[in-house]
Amino acid sequence: MELLAKSREELFELARKLNLKVAKNISDDNLRDAIETGYIRKTVEMEETVRLKLQEESRMRQDIATIEAEAESRGITIKIPADPTLANIATLKKKLDIIIKTPKPSPETLAIENSKKVYAQFHNREQEDMDIPSFTVGGKYWFRLFPEKIHVLPLWLINHWRKTAVAPVYDKKMVPNPEAVAMDGMVEQSVKVGVKQRWLFEIRGDAPDNASFGVVLDKKILDKLELKEPAFV
Repeated sequence: MELLAKSREELFELARKLNLKVAKNISDDNLRDAIETGYIRKTVEMEETVRLKLQEESRMRQDIATIEAEAESRGITIKIPADPTLANIATLKKKLDIIIKTPKPSPETLAIENSKKVYAQFHNREQEDMDIPSFTVGGKYWFRLFPEKIHVLPLWLINHWRKTAVAPVYDKKMVPNPEAVAMDGMVEQSVKVGVKQRWLFEIRGDAPDNASFGVVLDKKILDKLELKEPAFV
């Protein structure tokens, strides 16, 4: 979110839209920090609301499909409302006396849940000022990465991204080509010579076991972490 080019009046208008309460004599730097934090918090909350709704709708569709299959296998006629609610589904389950099993967690989910949690500052080496939109690893947990911000993350996942969040590096080299006439059958081609890290993380310390994954917005925690010497990963 680009704020440096905005006037003080524009900054106060942004603060108003984010429902932020700021003092009239607040410094421009503190005002920008407050707006950036407010924007991140609102973004995270909106995404979480949408994600929970989509997850609930997905579970309902799966449950209905299971109920329909079970009723058909028993030769039972059931009526499913056009717009079923959770209560409707619970009633149908009870009527058929079935228990819908929860799918087994993926290996990635188990690795995340068994991993140590750490505070880590994220750096986007590919596009410095761009955040990484929400994505899932393993299907259960979702992550969104904000550039230069400190997050609570599983250490396993950071190590996983070190291997997967990479970009190929190419260089021009002379390689054998039987069809080439010049230079004794050699031709210049772009050849992959390695990879470069797209993302970089600074480990700021261990996070509590009960800490929620995501960006850290608590100023007291951030102030403490700023004093710690980072370890690059």
